[in-house]
Amino acid sequence: MNLARPSRVRSLRIEEVIRDTVIEGPVAELAEQVYELHRQFYAKKR
Repeated sequence: MNLARPSRVRSLRIEEVIRDTVIEGPVAELAEQVYELHRQFYAKKR
């Protein structure tokens, strides 16, 4: 299932938002949970 939606908002990498910070991730253990939250959110909008 593709959850991508058209948007006027540009996606930014975290390194483009915050500098001089160690970034760890993505966290594989959370990926399925985040995907499911997005799926549920967009399913309600249909």
